[in-house]
Amino acid sequence: MSGEDIVRIQMEAMKNQFAGVDLDEWKTIQAERKAVAEKELIEAGEVDKLIDSRVNDVLAAQRKELEAQRSTYEAKILGLQDEAVSYNTQLNTMLVDNELAKIAGSQGVRASAVEDLLSRGRSIFRVEEGKATAFNAEGRPMYDTDAVTPLTISKWMEGLTESAPHLFEMSTGAASVQA
Repeated sequence: MSGEDIVRIQMEAMKNQFAGVDLDEWKTIQAERKAVAEKELIEAGEVDKLIDSRVNDVLAAQRKELEAQRSTYEAKILGLQDEAVSYNTQLNTMLVDNELAKIAGSQGVRASAVEDLLSRGRSIFRVEEGKATAFNAEGRPMYDTDAVTPLTISKWMEGLTESAPHLFEMSTGAASVQA
């Protein structure tokens, strides 16, 4: 049973329990009871208790209103935070994609393989401190062969020429043309 089902059942039970109650009549009775209690306090000379009671009623109403406003604002803040995270994620993806695409053009990546390259790159690179940074599956930074220099997109693509040569155009350099 879902949470919605439970709430619906509870609401139905409350409707049934209070089906015969006239809210206007109940409010009138409550107001009359309060007036009688206040009159008794005045007649007994306990005006301080009456003032305390009224002040507490006003404070309770203000606390309730403040809590409702706080809840509304907190919900708005959470919504804005979620939106900011979403925009930040989109921006980071675009920055990584742009950098990957730019370097792909200079590295000889086949036009038909760019989407594959972008997909592979998105799983490794994310923007940290304004630049694309490589991370392994465990979330640890990845380094170049010297184990000191952070792995760059260019160096990562150089590694792909060996592990995924199908992503790159065949070399048409002087060494491949022999008479």
